Amino acid sequence: MDCSLIENQLRHGSLIIEDLIDKRKLTVVGADYLIEVGTIESLTDD
Repeated sequence: MDCSLIENQLRHGSLIIEDLIDKRKLTVVGADYLIEVGTIESLTDD
């Protein structure tokens, strides 16, 4: 799946989430969980 598409859906799919993001109380970032090694790789260049 396209990570940026899902990030956008999360950011704008709820007024509550949008409000938290606007107030800088929530950040949505794309990431891959690498199950083989138990690490997370950020896909967002923020």
